[in-house]
Amino acid sequence: MSYLNGKKVLLGANVATGSLTIDQTYSPESENAQSGKAVAQAIKPKKVIFNNNATLTLENNAMYVAETPINDLTIIYPQTDFICSIDFTIAGEGTVSIALPTSRYIGAIPSFENGTTWELNIKNGIVVGGKTQ
Repeated sequence: MSYLNGKKVLLGANVATGSLTIDQTYSPESENAQSGKAVAQAIKPKKVIFNNNATLTLENNAMYVAETPINDLTIIYPQTDFICSIDFTIAGEGTVSIALPTSRYIGAIPSFENGTTWELNIKNGIVVGGKTQ
């Protein structure tokens, strides 16, 4: 790597012809592309809207949002690695049934009650979440 006027540039030399080239369009992405290194890029999660009495088979990199307050929700984990979030408000009255597969929890196991709003983040069966309201 060389510098020209304080900027990184790529120099190329052809010994046979005696020519020298200077690429002033250097960027870390171009360096990684030339070296074969992967450049991490954020991938926007898929947004899935659901309603009461839904059964969600979770997908990797998805964000599940309840459109209306719910009382009944069944969650199914995929057989592959995944990470996702689930946001919902429980209806103000009625029987509450939020069914998760066998899970491990960071923090307390949620106690879903009427009129509460929740955000759950789940990675490979490990649940982190809490009341947001």
